Amino acid sequence: MADRISTRRLGTNKFFLGIASAIVAFTALFAASADSNVGGPAIQPLGVLAIALVGMVMSALWFQMLNSFSTLNSAKYQVIVGLEKDLPASIFAQEWELLSYGVTSGYRTLTSIEMRVPVVFGFLYLVMAGIAVGRLGGWR
Repeated sequence: MADRISTRRLGTNKFFLGIASAIVAFTALFAASADSNVGGPAIQPLGVLAIALVGMVMSALWFQMLNSFSTLNSAKYQVIVGLEKDLPASIFAQEWELLSYGVTSGYRTLTSIEMRVPVVFGFLYLVMAGIAVGRLGGWR
């Protein structure tokens, strides 16, 4: 069961990372065309602003989904730890104790690292939106 959740989580990350990367690359390519004399399709600042807003919403959804997966996995492992109390060995509980308080007390969960990616993309979209608003206001 936990492995299926991890597989879904990986699929979710691949989906959002692919879309986010494509949005940034697409916007950079066509916004650059608008600033040059190279002909071809170009995105105007209002279009960049709209794309950036969609990207920010998508980043927020991605962040929320990662948080949801984390909560779900935590609940599953709490159930396992509870069941281990009736068993002669508590492998999962001991593992978390070592990770939290033992030699590896600097351990960071994958979720805490993973959740930084949508935040970084959200910040990138915020910068894109700021530049687009500046261009709409006449800033070059």
